[in-house]
Amino acid sequence: MPQLVKGGKYVFGWSPVGQGGCIRIPPEALVEYGFLPDEHVFIFTASKSSGGFIIARKPVLLESGMASIITSIPRLADWSVDEGSVIRSGKRNVCRTTIDKNGRFVLPMQSLACYGISESSRLLATRGSYVGLSMLMKGPIIEEAVNHPEIGIFTA
Repeated sequence: MPQLVKGGKYVFGWSPVGQGGCIRIPPEALVEYGFLPDEHVFIFTASKSSGGFIIARKPVLLESGMASIITSIPRLADWSVDEGSVIRSGKRNVCRTTIDKNGRFVLPMQSLACYGISESSRLLATRGSYVGLSMLMKGPIIEEAVNHPEIGIFTA
């Protein structure tokens, strides 16, 4: 996993959005964040400056200062909201999905659009906080990453 600049973010690789909204999480990120096959996870809006979203496991999210993202909406907390359906929680869009045995998940294109993502998008899997994996779309990290051809591409 390269570090783009000294003291900067670590990146796991590029994850292009595949057909039908399928996205693959780089294997190293799966391990670092403890994502398990067939695990339900939450997807929530990243910062405005970087775009994209953050993928988080429920136990980690509940132990963080960001727990209210899901606890304020019981349908999210108990997984009863339909998979891929985006709900507004405070200032963030939130939905749930399932990571398959190959480290992929699918979100309908209309759900991805709520995060500013289209089928032609390429996300940069980046070490975010301990809460979740950042899948970024824009900003200075992306601008630097395009200058690093050694960054792997993980297609769905």
